[in-house]
Amino acid sequence: MNGLKLQTFEKSLRDDLVVQKTLSLLSLDALKEEVEALYVTFELADKIKYKVISQKDINISIAENDLKKFWENKKELFKNPTKFTFDIVWLDTKEINVTDDEVRKFYKENSFRYTSNDGKILTFEEAKEKVNSRFKIKKGNKEMQIKSI
Repeated sequence: MNGLKLQTFEKSLRDDLVVQKTLSLLSLDALKEEVEALYVTFELADKIKYKVISQKDINISIAENDLKKFWENKKELFKNPTKFTFDIVWLDTKEINVTDDEVRKFYKENSFRYTSNDGKILTFEEAKEKVNSRFKIKKGNKEMQIKSI
C-alpha cells in the first residue's frame, strides 16, 4: 500500500466516496436555453466591409478661405511650446577681491545669519571666514549678472 497506514488509506477512500456522492447529487443538466445562450456567444462576429483605395482614388481640393478659417479656429494647436535654455557658470571666489571694510559692512547688515549652535550671534572675528566667503559669492553673482546683460 505504498507505505500508507491502513487507517489513512480508509479515511482517504471514505473522503473520496463522500465527494463523489455529493457531486452526483448536485450534478444538474444545463437548460436548453443556457446551452443556446452559451453557443450564441461563440458564434458572434463583427462583419466589416472595406475597400482598398489608391492615391488615384483620392482627390482633395482645399479652398483658401476654408484653410484660413480652419487655421484661425485651431492655431493654438500648432504653436511650438516655449523653450528655455540655461548655462551653468562656476564662480571662482578666489579671484574676487574684497576689502575688510566691505566684509564688515556686509556682516553688520547680515549678522543675524551668523549664529552659534546655541543660537547666539557670533562676533565678526568668530564669523569672519564665513562672512568673507558669502560676501565674495554675493559680489561675484552681481558681477556675473552684469556680464550676462
